[in-house]
Amino acid sequence: MNTALDVVQLSRLQFGLTAMYHFLFVPLTLGLAVLL
Repeated sequence: MNTALDVVQLSRLQFGLTAMYHFLFVPLTLGLAVLL
């Protein structure tokens, strides 16, 4: 049971980091593409 909970927490952590990465990285690259 504890292992399954750890897997869920790790999955949520990975999803959160990926979402924040795309939330910050995509507008930044699009803005730089307009400047270039």
